[in-house]
Amino acid sequence: MVRVRVLAGAWLLLALSACTSSSTPPPPAERTAAGAPLPERDGLTVLEHRAQPSPALSASRRNIFRERDRMAPAPPAGTRAEAPAEAAAADTLVPPAPLVTVLGLAEKTEGGRLVRTAVISAGGELWMVKEGDTVAGRFRVGAVAADHVDLTDVQSGTSRSYRLR
Repeated sequence: MVRVRVLAGAWLLLALSACTSSSTPPPPAERTAAGAPLPERDGLTVLEHRAQPSPALSASRRNIFRERDRMAPAPPAGTRAEAPAEAAAADTLVPPAPLVTVLGLAEKTEGGRLVRTAVISAGGELWMVKEGDTVAGRFRVGAVAADHVDLTDVQSGTSRSYRLR
């Protein structure tokens, strides 16, 4: 126990002597923007100099957060800026199409001609449709093939092929 105390005391003395040694050089003297050293007066002169705005920084009036405002001119007061694409899109808003799934296909011959019927799930309902029929009041059946059904969205005019699952 005595050895531990002696070693701890020696370590403490060594640490204290290292902190108080004058082997470290003094910090460099503070200088003005022109390079002249500042006169020391209880450290206040250095703090006062640092508190003054730099002439190089005060000359710049650029605000990076307002640059985007300068790029796009503001619309005249009292008007609402609206892009042409947004205006066109507002006129042709189409509600989303219901999920369509082809569940089955059947075929039979009527009057010497092959007629295919598709079983489709759309809008939570089951539909048995042939070419030219309307599904869920939204789609027109274009063609019924052996492995897929072509549907045209009546509201948007887009066509899509749905495969048998």
